[in-house]
Amino acid sequence: MLKFILSIPLLFLLLSCSPKVSNNLTDETKSAEKTQARPEAELVEVISEHSDVSPTDHQLRSEHQLSPEKLLKLDAFFDLLEENNKMMGAFSMSIDGKIIYERYLGLADIESGKSISQNSKFRIGSISKTFTSVLIHQLIEDDKLNLDDKLSQFFPKVPEAEKITISNLLNHRSGIFNFTNAPDFMGMHTKAASRTQMLNKIISFDRVFEVNSKAEYSNSNYLLLSWIIEDLYNKSYADVLQDKIVKPLSLKNTLYGGKINIENNDVRSYLKDGDSWSLTDETDMSIPSGAGALVSTVNDLNHFFNQLFKGNLINETSIASMSEMVENYGRGLFQIPFHEHVALGHNGGIDGFHSNAFHFTELGLGGAITVNGNNYNMNDVIVAALSIYFDKEFEMPRFDQVEITLDSDEIVKYAGTFASVTMPLKISLFESNGNLMAQATGQGAFPLTPFEDGMFTFDQAGIVLQFAKSAEGGIDYKKFELRQGGGSYIFNLEP
Repeated sequence: MLKFILSIPLLFLLLSCSPKVSNNLTDETKSAEKTQARPEAELVEVISEHSDVSPTDHQLRSEHQLSPEKLLKLDAFFDLLEENNKMMGAFSMSIDGKIIYERYLGLADIESGKSISQNSKFRIGSISKTFTSVLIHQLIEDDKLNLDDKLSQFFPKVPEAEKITISNLLNHRSGIFNFTNAPDFMGMHTKAASRTQMLNKIISFDRVFEVNSKAEYSNSNYLLLSWIIEDLYNKSYADVLQDKIVKPLSLKNTLYGGKINIENNDVRSYLKDGDSWSLTDETDMSIPSGAGALVSTVNDLNHFFNQLFKGNLINETSIASMSEMVENYGRGLFQIPFHEHVALGHNGGIDGFHSNAFHFTELGLGGAITVNGNNYNMNDVIVAALSIYFDKEFEMPRFDQVEITLDSDEIVKYAGTFASVTMPLKISLFESNGNLMAQATGQGAFPLTPFEDGMFTFDQAGIVLQFAKSAEGGIDYKKFELRQGGGSYIFNLEP
């Protein structure tokens, strides 16, 4: 199943699942490559190796090195995920491009039992858009293209192409229909498609909104940009990518993807189906192109983003162009806030793969996560890692709660509409077909899994609802705490 994810919100990220082939992941087949043993007294110090780091930068960054205690906390967190079969994938963090932590969990291929390793290549979905934006800005720097150039110069058949600029495509202000929203998309995404077929698909739909009147995510924007890159270089996107980014940066495991081949260290993706993992369909990479067809590793992604913001791919003017936010959209980048810090990066999803790469420019701190099997909110993984790194309050997740069954009479006790003074959304709880359902303002309903002591979860979005205790020690049905993404919000029953 193909999903190009715009960003991971801190509330109610709903992911649909379409399992295909079921495979059991037993204790014997669960495997991971852990970080190597480290001397307890050793501090990870890499800044002194970089001559381009000023003394002021060194002082700022030296406060944020990974101590042995932080390394142990990170290992303990990922141990929990691995032991409870919550995630298969890879994670790494870097300072000025030097890896300071990396961890590999689970299997690249369940059938063969092949473990995920440092060289395992994951489909990275919409992180590909950052690479595409870099290629576009390189063309601009070479005077082969301009942000104000009209789409009609390249694809005049696109509705209102004479009004749409290259900039509108880059920051999703074009109004062009998103091809992944086509009603028949799920019936076509596994089959090869030509440029003509994809262009006809895009132009068969009317515009979604007036050009430049708003921002709305559309994979069609970056598919069109990919074709513009090919036409201006008279080369395939794959070849341009190699010439302009991969080879200059010596990225060993980044390329335009094809059919997954385990022998080439490619990774398969899975969806959780009860106690087993189910193999997902495989998107044909002729469809997304520069909108989502790249494969990479977490270490390559760290290196790419570090080099991007050091100015080794594009100049400062182009970096500023990519980083400029209009209605929360940059040109191939998004802001990723964490407490007082703000990173720039992108995330993505395709088939059962999920990914995120980010870079805190003032610290030189980068991070990347690639997941091929997800039973735990990826945003919570990033929040946990950053909380440990920045010494923020963080509570290790618990997976030992006992799931229970509630009858209808008990479920209705939790029903009602709840509001919070710290969050604008209201949440309605109600009974449906023997389940307690939750629905936030303007969003779809989803089922909650009940546990002992008034706790409910929705694992796909990393949501925990914990009802308060009454004065008598029972459950207070009028108040609950919502926890997600490191945040905590108190909701009270409305009169």
